[in-house]
Amino acid sequence: MSKSSTRIFTCPKCGKEYEIQIWESINVEQDPDLKEKLFHNEVFKVECPHCHDVYQVLYPCLYHNPETKVMVWLVDEKIEKELIENTKLKFDYISGYKYRFCKKIMEFVEKIRILEDGLDDRIVEMAKMFCEKQIVDSKKVTMDDIDYTIYNTSRDDSVEIVSMVKGELVRMQLNYLEFEEIFLREEDAYETEVDRFERVNRNWMLERATREYVKNMN
Repeated sequence: MSKSSTRIFTCPKCGKEYEIQIWESINVEQDPDLKEKLFHNEVFKVECPHCHDVYQVLYPCLYHNPETKVMVWLVDEKIEKELIENTKLKFDYISGYKYRFCKKIMEFVEKIRILEDGLDDRIVEMAKMFCEKQIVDSKKVTMDDIDYTIYNTSRDDSVEIVSMVKGELVRMQLNYLEFEEIFLREEDAYETEVDRFERVNRNWMLERATREYVKNMN
């Protein structure tokens, strides 16, 4: 079941304290409205009752959908360390689930949307890397000029990838099945562990793609 609690938050603008609700876990089978609130950027948004400034408050939150067998964990530094070391953290892993962890709210929401759309997030990360290379080559910019690249939507056999480049949104429609075909040829290089939360992001994909490239060159 979903679990929430309250904590005292100090407004960064006016310095006054007030109570906010935080969601430690979200079970969308039992609370489907929370899924929509998450996608509409309402779960982490708080408004100061004194000065009415609006903020996003980052805190650990475990997303769980028993129907699609998805668990995504937005973690802090302490939980991340425990997940990586895999020594202190006790968790009842369930067969058939996908377990992911994220460190940023945008990454957390994007990851959930990818998995809930029935896509393989590893393939999407591969597609995002392709888009970034196209942008760097065509716009003659560097990777430092790309603020972020995210999955947006899927329709039929295509996915839309959006990048923010020097304040400008760049959208690309890609054939998901073509990337799936590439991925399946090298699937062993991109395996994830069954009973472990993993952070599958650009760095994860780049590390494994580089390793596979070096192996094929030898």
